[in-house]
Amino acid sequence: MLRGKLEAALRGEWQGRVPIGYVLKNKRLALATPDEVQTVKGIFAWYLGGDSVRAIVRRLNRQGKTTRDGTPWIPSTV
Repeated sequence: MLRGKLEAALRGEWQGRVPIGYVLKNKRLALATPDEVQTVKGIFAWYLGGDSVRAIVRRLNRQGKTTRDGTPWIPSTV
């Protein structure tokens, strides 16, 4: 199993959970929809602007944004 994972990594294939803002295409990370990418950019901008993680969660949920699986945002998701 370890050899298979190593060979996949050497081929540049993504292994593990796909981060928010990305999708898998041909086993490689690619940008997700423009809306999802904009959400991620907003999260970083708000954090750099001084917002706490909880404030960002409240803002996302107020805007009606949901996570990829349709659930409300929680701090660990951000």
